[in-house]
Order: sequence, then C-alpha cells, then structure tokens
Amino acid sequence: MSLSDDLLPGAKSIAEFLFGDSRPDTVRRTYYYISDLPPEKRLPVFRIGNQIFGRKSRIRRWIADQEDAGRAN
Repeated sequence: MSLSDDLLPGAKSIAEFLFGDSRPDTVRRTYYYISDLPPEKRLPVFRIGNQIFGRKSRIRRWIADQEDAGRAN
C-alpha cells in the first residue's frame, strides 16, 4: 500500500473512515478523539500546517490497542 492510499486528509475523511459518514456530529466526535481525550488515548493524527492527517494503518492499530486495553480492565 502506498502512503497516498493510507493517508486520510482532514477530519471529514477520518470520520468517514471511522464511522462510515462525515455528518457534523461524527466530525465533532472525531475532533473529540483527536483533542479532548487524555494524550495516551488520543487518535493518532499529525498536522501539516492547519491540516489534520491520519493514516488508516495507525488508526487500525489504535483501535486494536483500545480493544486490548478494554479487555485488560
């Protein structure tokens, strides 16, 4: 997979990947996972200027880590 195939530009793209749509409420929920959670639980994203980017592979790994943490508790 090339980097361009793995890259999600913007919160709308990330919301579409995570939740299957980019309605305003899912975009807000995406921003919550990006900025309002404790740092160790935040969605893995990076910024170039003001633009947020996510990588599908890292987000899948983050989800798996959240699942593992839930089982450990």
